[in-house]
Amino acid sequence: IDLHYLVRHIITLSRSELERRNISVSYALAAANSFIVADSVQIQQVLLNLVMNAVEAMAEIKTRPGTLLLSTSNPEGGGITFEIADSGTGIAQGQTERIFDSFYSTKAQGMGVGLTISYSIIERHRGKLTARNREPHGSVFAFTLPLAEGETSL
Repeated sequence: IDLHYLVRHIITLSRSELERRNISVSYALAAANSFIVADSVQIQQVLLNLVMNAVEAMAEIKTRPGTLLLSTSNPEGGGITFEIADSGTGIAQGQTERIFDSFYSTKAQGMGVGLTISYSIIERHRGKLTARNREPHGSVFAFTLPLAEGETSL
């Protein structure tokens, strides 16, 4: 499947929520090869979870615009890297290590399973999901997955 297609599809599904909250979306889908062997529904679940988490992280921010930057690249070691960067609250010190733990949530209404499930899905697809703070504001969630062998972008 084409990861670029899935990214655009998830943003289309999320469009009304993004517009309602005045969040602008920018794309930097620079990966020359974006084809992966994966369960499309599971990867869409990860992408939707990451988008909605970013939207929620920007919900209380009133002093700067809400922005999402979705980017891909083909790292030197192979594969495709996807990153979602937001202009939200960022990750509090000490939470980065626990953010993927089951039932750990930074949200008042959170159950603490979304990122855990996303982490497991990416691991099952031979990748790794990571999180870090973004300067000057927000956070970046990223994963790298292996490319489908013998496929090229259209």
